[in-house]
Amino acid sequence: MSEILKKIKTRGYWEVLIQPNRFVENLVESLAKCKEIMREVSVRLRGWDYPFYNTNNPPTTGLNCIEQSLDWEYILEFWRYYQSGQFIHFFGMIEDWQDQARRIDKINLTTIPSLAIISALYKFTEIYEFASRLAAKGLLGDECKISIILHSTKNRQLVMLDLRRHLFGKYKSELDSIPREISISTADLMAKSAELSLDHTIWVFQRFNWDNPSRSVLLEDQKKLLKGML
Repeated sequence: MSEILKKIKTRGYWEVLIQPNRFVENLVESLAKCKEIMREVSVRLRGWDYPFYNTNNPPTTGLNCIEQSLDWEYILEFWRYYQSGQFIHFFGMIEDWQDQARRIDKINLTTIPSLAIISALYKFTEIYEFASRLAAKGLLGDECKISIILHSTKNRQLVMLDLRRHLFGKYKSELDSIPREISISTADLMAKSAELSLDHTIWVFQRFNWDNPSRSVLLEDQKKLLKGML
């Protein structure tokens, strides 16, 4: 296990797995092609790409995969992409790494473990958009699996970082982790990635005991992201 991955797992983190439902060992013909694919499909909707592809320090190659890691201020990531089309991504919850942020970038959080609502919505949206782009290149077959696990969620509380917006209640998880996996046709994934990501976001928020998040409000925030209006 890489040192950065070990570090990521010391606090709250996300674990993402995207893969075709049918295994084809050399779906991608070369590791060079794997690098090209990751550069092309990386999602750039705001100030940070998903996944982050560092062109100044390109991914390292394994036997049948490429991988890259990053430890920069409050952003910690490790991802790996296989020739079989499987993508796995671990990244720290930015809320837990504010002690590494520069003062100008610090998010003002309470000492209670937290998950920022809009930031989480953006991340789910980016994950599904990324999967949709892989599907559009024929790299996920006819059907694929998307698994997302939020780790270290027990006693973690949802927060709204925008001071102009308020949560009327405290929404806290009692679960150690929050896993969800879906199998879906790639046709549906490409047609409904934004809708699917919003479904997943609301499903997770309900595991924080927020029974009725406003879909219409979250949808407006999502539209701003997808239109590059942030």
